[in-house]
Formats: sequence, structure tokens, C-alpha cells
Amino acid sequence: MVHKDKPIEASIELASIVVVAERQRSKGGFLKPVERIDYIAKLYYPIFLSKIGDNNYLVVDAVPLFAKEFDVKKIPEVEPFLQDLENAATLESFLGVLERYSNHFDEFTSVEKEQLSGVFPPEWMEDVHDFFQNLARVEEGITVLDEKIFEPDVEVIKSKIMEYKVQTENDIALLKKALGALEEKSLYWNDKVLEEEKSIAFKYMDQIKIEREEFEKVKSGIEAEEKEKIEEVEQSYKAKFEELKSKLGELKKREREALDLLKEAKEAQDNTLIMIAENDLKNVKKQMEMVNKRLKTLEEEKRFEISRLKEHYKNLIESERRRIMVTEAKRDEEIKEKERVRLSLLSYSDYIKDRINRLIADRVKFLEELDKAIIKFLHVPGEGAVVKVYIPFYVIQYSSQKKIRAFSLFPVKIGNPGYFARLFGRQVPVEERNRLVYGIQTHLDNLLQSNPEVYRQVSEKASQNNLLLKSEFIARLRKGLNELVKSQWLEETEANTILNSIQTQLQPPPPS
Repeated sequence: MVHKDKPIEASIELASIVVVAERQRSKGGFLKPVERIDYIAKLYYPIFLSKIGDNNYLVVDAVPLFAKEFDVKKIPEVEPFLQDLENAATLESFLGVLERYSNHFDEFTSVEKEQLSGVFPPEWMEDVHDFFQNLARVEEGITVLDEKIFEPDVEVIKSKIMEYKVQTENDIALLKKALGALEEKSLYWNDKVLEEEKSIAFKYMDQIKIEREEFEKVKSGIEAEEKEKIEEVEQSYKAKFEELKSKLGELKKREREALDLLKEAKEAQDNTLIMIAENDLKNVKKQMEMVNKRLKTLEEEKRFEISRLKEHYKNLIESERRRIMVTEAKRDEEIKEKERVRLSLLSYSDYIKDRINRLIADRVKFLEELDKAIIKFLHVPGEGAVVKVYIPFYVIQYSSQKKIRAFSLFPVKIGNPGYFARLFGRQVPVEERNRLVYGIQTHLDNLLQSNPEVYRQVSEKASQNNLLLKSEFIARLRKGLNELVKSQWLEETEANTILNSIQTQLQPPPPS
């Protein structure tokens, strides 16, 4: 039985790869030309682990297929700003500093893009602890892709990363120092201005109280006069309303009389009398219409007159307030000027602080990006500063009478046959890991399709290391397939089909 917590035996590893190869070969249905597997080879992808600190490592791609571009940014000068803040001994000089530096921290002074070959993308550097723990170090007799980065280059890359890191940390510390100094100065002068405002308020308090008492007396007299005038208007318009309503009552009486006369005239069929009655009725209705219209107009006149009176007395009260309460106006003007200065101080200060915080956030993000490129708390065997490890790959090539298919590369996950089971559709492993390896696989596959030099190198090395040509291949394959059947990763009929297919492909191809 194969257990997921035990290392994979070589025969099981080989059998799993062959299962994958056969599954890939059989895709496409009956329309696909008959293919054979030219070779299955195990190659190794080299990487370096460069020690940083006690248990931290920088992962460097030794081929390299990866290159990381960093934005190296220069922050605005901070020391002159700090010095000017320190020298600002008065509120006026502090405001002058804020105005001069209002746009100083808007942008970085320069942005340069620097590229480091061999630094793995940070998004693939997570969850790789277990993977590196199980990687073999330098082994004898393995076939490795050509290395283009060597140990001295690794130290250069590490030095650059650390240089970026130290410089960025210093920049962040300097910006935070500027932020703290600005905050301290702003609070100090804000408190000073508020104290001055309170001092002004207390200075005029007694005189304002006297003036307010005098004003309240005058105001009460004006309000009493206003009330009296409004009552006079109300009474005047009330009399006019009564007069119009009385007239309207008389007209309604005349209307009834005209209607009665018209009725009698029609009964008597007296046309002259009918004409007189109709004319009288029209005249009465027209007068009633005029009276009703006058009632509405009178209501509007009343509202306008009262509104005019209120506005007059409101202006009169305000005029008296300005005449009497001169001290309050003087106090308010002085405080208003202080408040204008205080709000200007806060506006400049808040804007500069916001700009500095933006720069800090950008540099913190950059620092996080650098930190992601470093694996922490990894215990790699060996005391050397640079440790070389290899990522194993199986390379498979298919060919038919028409063409040679592109390579497929399958990363080997050491220690869990469930990974291979997932590839040929049997079972999904409990946890997906090793995104670093999948990234290498993707990039290699792309290069094999687009880069003739990479294709040539891999093809040459794979052909030289073709497992199909090794004498012990069939024996190991049979043993591995049997173990996969026992472990219920594979049906016995599938194992027999795969074994027969591979044995057939070991024969020379038929003559064309």
C-alpha cells in the first residue's frame, strides 16, 4: 500500500508519470493521428537558496526564466523640511514653511525601473516551505538544465534586494519622522491660536454683557411696537372684510329676488319683464364676482402689509444691535481673523500629511513585495550561505507521421502520489501547493513552444536521458503499476492497457 505521508518509491513515481503520458497521448479521439511516445525523461531545474539572516532564504532562478522589475523610487528631500520646521519659532514663520512645502511631497522625485534576473515572482513564493524541505540538494548523475546564474551572481542579487530593503526602510522612517514633526508643530500652533481666541473672548465678556442687556431692553420696546402695529393692521383689514361680506350678503339677497322675478316673468310669458329680470341677474352676479375677487385681493394685501412691517422691525432691531453691541462685533471680527489663520494652518498641514502618508503607503507596499521574495523560517541542510537545489521534471515528447507534438512538463511532487492521481482524474489531493513549481512549468512550456534554443537544449538532454531505453524500465513500470492498483489509484485493466501500450511503443516504428 502507498500512503500519502510516505516518500514515493521510484517505481511508483515512474508509473504515475507513464499514466499521465498515456492519458495525454490518448486525448483527441479517433480523428487524431496515431501517436507514439518518443521519450520520457527526467530532468532537473536548478535554483539557489541564498541565506538571509538566521533562517531566511532568497530564492534565485538559476536558468533564469524569471526576471523581476522593481520600481526604485527616490523620496523628496526630508531633512530641509525638518530643519525649517525646527526653525519656525513664530506662527507666521510656521505658516510660511507650510506654504513653501505644500506641494513638496506630492510625488517621488524620480522613478527608475530596475530589473533583476532570477528573482521569482512574489505571488509564487507562498506556501513553498514543505516543497523546499523535500527537495534534493546536489546529486550525482542527474541531468540539469544549463545554469546561467552562478553563486557569485546570487550574492549580487541578494545584495541588491537587501539594498532596496534597507533604503526603503530608511525612507519610511524618514517620512514618518517628518510626519511626526509636522503633527507635533501643527498641534502646538493650533493650540496657540485657540488659546488666543479664548483670550479675546474673555477680554470682551463683561462689556458685551452690558451691551447685550441694553440691547435686550431696546429690542423688547421695538417688538412691543411691532406687535401693536400688526394688531392695528389686523383690525383695519377686519373692518374692510366685514364691509365686503355685508355687501356680498345684500347682493345674494338681490340675486334671489332677481331669480324670483325671472320665474314669474317666464310663467306670465312677459318678454319685456324676462329681459329686465335677466339683465338684473347678470348685473348682480357681476357685482358678486367683483366682491369675491376683492376679498381675495384684500387677504393678499393684508399678508403683504404684515410682512412689510415685520421686515421693517427686523431691520430696525438689527440696526439697533449694530449700534449698541459694538464690542461683540469687534470681538467676532478679531476671532474670525484668528480662525481664518487656524483653518489655513490645518488645511496646509492636513494636505501635506496626506501626501506624506501616500508616499509611506507606497514604500510599505514595496517593502512587502521585497519581503515576499524571501522565504522565512526555512531549515535547509548545509551551513553554506548559498544552497543549490533541483526541481525534478518529467519531459514527454509525442510524434506521429504528420508532426511532433509540443512538450508537456509535469512537476513531480515528492511525497504524495495523490498529485499524479489528480492528473489522470482519480482523486484530488487534500491541499494544493507548490505554485512556484507550476509557475516554472508554465514558463518552460511557453518557452518550448516559442524559443528554439530552449527546445533544442531540453530535447537534447531529454533524448540522452530517455527512460524508455533503460533496461530496468519495464520492470520498474510493472512494479509501480501494481502498487498503484493495490493502492486503488488505478484499475487493473487500466494498468494492463498502459503496460501493453508502452511495450508496443518500445518496438521500432513501422516503415512509412
